[in-house]
Formats: sequence, C-alpha cells, structure tokens
Amino acid sequence: MLEILAEVLEETILMDIRSSQAISLEIDESTDVSVSRQLDLHIRHTLPFSVRITYIMIPAN
Repeated sequence: MLEILAEVLEETILMDIRSSQAISLEIDESTDVSVSRQLDLHIRHTLPFSVRITYIMIPAN
C-alpha cells in the first residue's frame, strides 16, 4: 500500500516539475548525534500562480 501511494505522489511531483519553467535544487547531507545519515533534497519549482517547495528525505542504510 505504501509503495503504491509513493508511486502516485512521485508521479504527481514529477509532472509538476516537468511542466515548470524554473527549477531550483538544493541537496544537503547530514548526520545526527546517533550517527544516522540522511540526504535531503529541496526542490523548488514554479506553478502557474505560485512556487512549490518539495522536501524529500533519503535515509542512508
């Protein structure tokens, strides 16, 4: 169920990004005190009357 939801959300986000006239991408890697690493993606893209910011966290194994 979670995988299906992720696919639907991912496709929606990708469609918005593909149709944008401007895109900004910020990538940040961090490690917390318990030595858990993660990669954060911040994607800003334009919509017809606004700017949308999407945050994606990728935990490292």
